[in-house]
Amino acid sequence: MFKRLIIFLLLSVPLFATVRRGEDFDAQAESQIVTLINKERTERGLEPVRIDTTLTVAARRHTELMIDHHELTHKLSDEPVLRDRLADAGAVFDIAGENVAYDWAPEHAHDEFMHSPGHRANILNPKFTAIGLGVKHSGNLIWVTEDFSKQLGTTSASEAANLVKTKYLELRHKEGAPLAVEKPSPALGKVACEMANSDKLDTQSPRKMKNVRGVMAWTATDPAKLPEQVKQLAADRASTSYSLGVCFASSASYPNKVFWMVMAIY
Repeated sequence: MFKRLIIFLLLSVPLFATVRRGEDFDAQAESQIVTLINKERTERGLEPVRIDTTLTVAARRHTELMIDHHELTHKLSDEPVLRDRLADAGAVFDIAGENVAYDWAPEHAHDEFMHSPGHRANILNPKFTAIGLGVKHSGNLIWVTEDFSKQLGTTSASEAANLVKTKYLELRHKEGAPLAVEKPSPALGKVACEMANSDKLDTQSPRKMKNVRGVMAWTATDPAKLPEQVKQLAADRASTSYSLGVCFASSASYPNKVFWMVMAIY
C-alpha cells in the first residue's frame, strides 16, 4: 500500500472493521474498475483487457483471505504464490501480475493504483490480455484484488499440434525440402505426457522407434513459436515423414500448464 492512502484511511475510518460474513462480492464495483482500467489502456493505444472467470475466482479468493486475516498482502502465510493460485483456479497463462488495496470507493482505489508505479505498470502492461477482480466490503472499506495475466491463445493439445504441423511444413518448404507426410504415433503422445509427469524432456525413448532419423523435445507456452532445433529437423531433405506428440499439462516446474512436445522424423 502507498503512504498517502494509508494515512488518509487511518485518519478517516477504522482500518479493521467487523467483517459481515456471507456478504456478496460487489460485482458492480468490479465492473466499474475494469471500465476504468480499459479507459486508461485505450487512451494510450493499448488493447483492453477482458474479464476472465478463472482470474475472477482467484482474485475473489484472495480478497476474502485478506479480509479474514486483516492483512493487505500478495501472499498470506498459508497461501500459495500468485502463479499457483491462478493455476489452481483454472487459469491458463504465460505471465501474471496482481494489485491489492483497501479503500472507501472503487474509483479512488483505481486513482491510487495509477499513482503507484508498480500498480500502474500492471494496469498499463501491454502484454496482459485478461483480468479478474475481487471487490468485497468489510465495514466501511472495500478490499480489492486485481489479477492480470497474458492468456495462452491455444489451450488444447490438438490445436497446438495443428499449429506445429503447419509451421513445420512451412519451414520444410522454405528450406526446399520435399513435402513430409505425417505418421500418426500414439506412442509419441504417451511420451509427451510422460515428460510432463516426470517434469523432464525425453529424446531417448523416441530414438528407439524404427527408422527414426532425428528427435526433438521441448516445452512451449506459444506452440506457434518453434525452437531452433525443430528448424534443423525441417531442413533434413532426406526425411519423408514425421510424428508429433503433444500433451498440455502442468508439472513441478510449470504449475500453470504448458505444452509438452516431442517430434520424430523418419
